[in-house]
Amino acid sequence: ETVAAAERHNDTGRFTAFVGYEWSSMPGDRNLHRNVIYRGTRVPELPFSSVDSENPEDLWDALEQQRQHGMESFAIPHNGNVSNARMFPLIEFFTGKPMDLTYVTARNKWEHLYEVTQMKGDGETHPGLSPNDEFANFERWDKGSFGAQTKTRDMLPREYAREAFKRGLAYEARLGVNPFKFGMVGST
Repeated sequence: ETVAAAERHNDTGRFTAFVGYEWSSMPGDRNLHRNVIYRGTRVPELPFSSVDSENPEDLWDALEQQRQHGMESFAIPHNGNVSNARMFPLIEFFTGKPMDLTYVTARNKWEHLYEVTQMKGDGETHPGLSPNDEFANFERWDKGSFGAQTKTRDMLPREYAREAFKRGLAYEARLGVNPFKFGMVGST
């Protein structure tokens, strides 16, 4: 049905309809959601969902397996501001290990775009990170996440895009790959 709807509404040169879905990972009430977008209409019969795994690395592995069968896609992470420091981590959330070349290479390959703003607030920066930016307080969402955990100041650098850009350059200098090199999109 999704493929048929995309084909029905695609209007070359005027409107491009993509086939995709939301991978809704919420480990420990920390938002690690990604939108998965396919290049064409060749897609798996059933998507790889967060029921299969909540680990983004497993999603990337599934997308790689699909690519080997001619299905091209990428993932768009979003709402890092409600990830409680898990969207742009210093260590891998699921393994507790420091981010290594395997992780940064996979993230760089699959996540070229970040949804920086939507109804759950803005994820570009925070007044605590950018005190001289008059727009840093735009659509701020300071709730801890969807669960009971309270947001703390030390979480902020691992939730917002500007800080991820800075750390990505440091990873690139150290490992040769920037895991946080992405464009940004805003949604309503």
